[in-house]
Amino acid sequence: MGTHARIGKLLPDGKVRSIYCHYDGYVSGGVGEDLSTHYQDESKVDALLDLGNLSGIGKEIGEEQDFSDFTKQNPDWCLAYGRDRGQKGQEATFTGSEEEYLGDGDYPYIYLYKNGEWSFKDMNQDRYSGLQTISSALNIKEEDENE
Repeated sequence: MGTHARIGKLLPDGKVRSIYCHYDGYVSGGVGEDLSTHYQDESKVDALLDLGNLSGIGKEIGEEQDFSDFTKQNPDWCLAYGRDRGQKGQEATFTGSEEEYLGDGDYPYIYLYKNGEWSFKDMNQDRYSGLQTISSALNIKEEDENE
């Protein structure tokens, strides 16, 4: 079973364009860290969303690969349900507002690219809290480990 996440980008009109990611939704060592490290450029964020729903995020968008043959997959590439498995209806979806997007309780982790920075909401901790930047969460964790 995977740790699900929603990955979205706030658009100029106030809507959020987003995709689902099935595996490793965690901030540290998972989707959050990959987004913060490898998808800072807005064009890369758009390319990621263009892939549609993901089985897993990679350090790179990558190229089409065989979804069912794990031995031939590049672990650094995203694994997409549409591109790699050929499933229909896996395109990014739109939510009417940031508030509506952040209120979606179906995902333990909700990520949002806004104003050039990645933030997240951990629905396991507090459904009613606001966003926290990924960089601040990762810095706090690194400081805790160094003590």
